[in-house]
Amino acid sequence: MRDTVAVTIFALASLANASAQQGAACHKGHIDAGYKMTPMPPPKLMQGIGASSLKITTKSAEAQAYFSQGLALTHCFWDFEAYRAFKEASRLDPDAPMAYWGIVQSIYEYPAMEDERKAAIDKIKKLMDRASEHEKLYLRAQQEQTDGEPYLREIEAIVENYPDDLDAQAFLGLWTPHGYDEDGKPRVGQAEARSILEKLLLQHPDN
Repeated sequence: MRDTVAVTIFALASLANASAQQGAACHKGHIDAGYKMTPMPPPKLMQGIGASSLKITTKSAEAQAYFSQGLALTHCFWDFEAYRAFKEASRLDPDAPMAYWGIVQSIYEYPAMEDERKAAIDKIKKLMDRASEHEKLYLRAQQEQTDGEPYLREIEAIVENYPDDLDAQAFLGLWTPHGYDEDGKPRVGQAEARSILEKLLLQHPDN
């Protein structure tokens, strides 16, 4: 129980630290620096980074393992390693649409990697018919995010239709507008975002 409380406090502190903006990602100092990830060899599978259970359409168990690793690292905001994991998943199964979803997700806020992002989006469009209905909700949400339109309704639809999808709950908590104003008062949406993450972490402290 002590570990659960500690994890909850850490998550809520992280949420509070994002108060400078109503979205996520104020921790991304690389945006202004124009940082571009350097190509590297495939990563090793890792332990101790949290659990992710989202099953994707793939013919490769190893591709699933790397996708799960990338998704867990995405929740940790470890974009570089998440990108490497998703890239390896796409190499192992080039026909897995969610592997490219992961690539886009991990480099979405890296302007210098626009070419890589567009290439992954093009692959998603070609592979959309291979995606399950569950996956299509993720892909549509990302497309709306890429187009600058509201995307919460797609994530809410995933949570409603797939209540066992813990990753969707985590994304909903992160993407719900949140934060505090300069006087320390919660902005609209902060209570909802906090409630989503508190419930998720108390029920699944290893997520």
